[in-house]
Amino acid sequence: MTASKKLRVATRGSVLALAQTRQLVEQLRGANPAVHFEVVTFATTGDRITDRPLSQFRGMGVFVKELEAALLSGSADLAVHSLKDVPIACAKGLSLATFPVRNNPFDLCLGRSGRCFADLPPGAVVGTSSPRRLVQLRAQRPDLVFKDLRGNVDTRLRKLDAGNYDAIIVAAAGMLRLGKPFDPAALLPPEICLPAAGQGCLVLECREDDVDALGVAAKVDDAMTRLAVSAERDFLGAIGGGCRTPAAVYAKNRGQQLTLWAMIGDPDTAKIARDKLTVDSGAGTTAGSALAGRIVALCKETGISLA
Repeated sequence: MTASKKLRVATRGSVLALAQTRQLVEQLRGANPAVHFEVVTFATTGDRITDRPLSQFRGMGVFVKELEAALLSGSADLAVHSLKDVPIACAKGLSLATFPVRNNPFDLCLGRSGRCFADLPPGAVVGTSSPRRLVQLRAQRPDLVFKDLRGNVDTRLRKLDAGNYDAIIVAAAGMLRLGKPFDPAALLPPEICLPAAGQGCLVLECREDDVDALGVAAKVDDAMTRLAVSAERDFLGAIGGGCRTPAAVYAKNRGQQLTLWAMIGDPDTAKIARDKLTVDSGAGTTAGSALAGRIVALCKETGISLA
């Protein structure tokens, strides 16, 4: 690559998307000082449609399709996504090139007056638009009232401060990337709320034949993150990544072992199937599908539909 090489980095135009893209571009610059990076913003379907729950679009890539179109048309060379927004099946001609070091993957329960999830009084109104969060939190606290919540982080925080909700559920990674402090007690541990596959992880996508972009992106790839999130996405793909049944999965590296925790829930019956699997790290590429087989069997036993 010549010293004058420029790579255009596509991103959504939201405050959070721009913040995390700029942070990742700084990593790219540090690893590739001879390359000039230009950030280019695009509005996605998910940004434009704000009056429908995101669960209605599951598996459709509403936050990534326009960025992928920019890659395929040559309008951009790299695209930054939140991995949890990326469909399991990659668009033809594109490659998920790099998984940088993952940020905190867990969810937060931010309550007014600093209350954490366990301290919320019966009948407290909790805002979340995620079926995955809803089915897990309702199982823990059936005495709470859950109401739909959409909008960026600042919008959600304003709604909390305005008294529209007693607490809201947001991703810890988003708060951290925006530089917004929170009490560690607000973190929801995985035994209460498992995260979405890939939550807290960014990914760089590019054309699969773009040798320059692939080489530049590879310099910020983190092997341990790649192993964990690939296992999570393998699980999601094995159960049917486009199904509307709430699912969650989290993988963690521990020495030479990889442990996966997973959950599938039924929002209508409140039934939940949970399981975990520990394998040697070398078997991590098949751990997700192996755990998926076990979870699907549990769903059949308990009457949870995967439709």
